[in-house]
Amino acid sequence: MNVLAVLWTVCLVRLCSTSCCGGGDTTDDNGPGVLDLANPDKSLFSTLNGRLGTLYLHKSGKEITEVFYGRSRLWKAEDGQGCKWVEVAIDSKGNGMAHIYLKNQGYTEIPFKAVLNNTGSSSTSNQSGDNTAKESSHSSTTTPSQSSQ
Repeated sequence: MNVLAVLWTVCLVRLCSTSCCGGGDTTDDNGPGVLDLANPDKSLFSTLNGRLGTLYLHKSGKEITEVFYGRSRLWKAEDGQGCKWVEVAIDSKGNGMAHIYLKNQGYTEIPFKAVLNNTGSSSTSNQSGDNTAKESSHSSTTTPSQSSQ
């Protein structure tokens, strides 16, 4: 009888901790929506390399909620915002531009400074030599430059 009481208690606690009752998700099988451009988690994010940069998508289709470059936060979702993909381009000098594509709101451009390895390449883009850190003429919301040390 005590075993049944313990099992019942465990079931109730588990039920009340689910998101439908106001609790947070206890397990997230798809992984977090946090993208680190300096070291993207290949188990969570698909990457597509293009001529001018790299496109990052969450493999599960989940929205990206934060974008970092190393320890520097470049962007965080606010109420109702959702990011479906991030496009990143870095020139040969380490000037980076992250295009955060927001659902129903266009995109936000965020410049950042990338750390290049000895060969002059970065893990976040194929080097085309183009200076892509300039602002685009497309309709967008821009935030001040946030550089990592």
